[in-house]
Amino acid sequence: MAEPPDSVIAAFRERRYLVSLHHWEQVVMEDRPTVSRVVAGIVQDAPEIIRVYAPDRRGQACLILCFPPNSEPIHVVVGFDRSPMTIITAYEPDPEIWNDDNRTEKEAGTT
Repeated sequence: MAEPPDSVIAAFRERRYLVSLHHWEQVVMEDRPTVSRVVAGIVQDAPEIIRVYAPDRRGQACLILCFPPNSEPIHVVVGFDRSPMTIITAYEPDPEIWNDDNRTEKEAGTT
């Protein structure tokens, strides 16, 4: 059974998380947000779970919006149905896709 999404933030504060190989590769190859920046945004900010994804073959995940100190906002996808939880990926919201609130996606053709 998956943990409730609210416990995702508590798990980060208690350092109960893993980082996927996928995200490590993106940090190196695609200049994605570092793990320290991701974690700082989740534990030092008031992060917001903006989407909970339906379970798939990899498990269940949620999308977190956070604002790391002295940084642009980031989205973090966290798999939360296993212990410890896993940072799947993190990225800066693309203004071509996301509205200014970084919480909602733009409708097609509104860029």
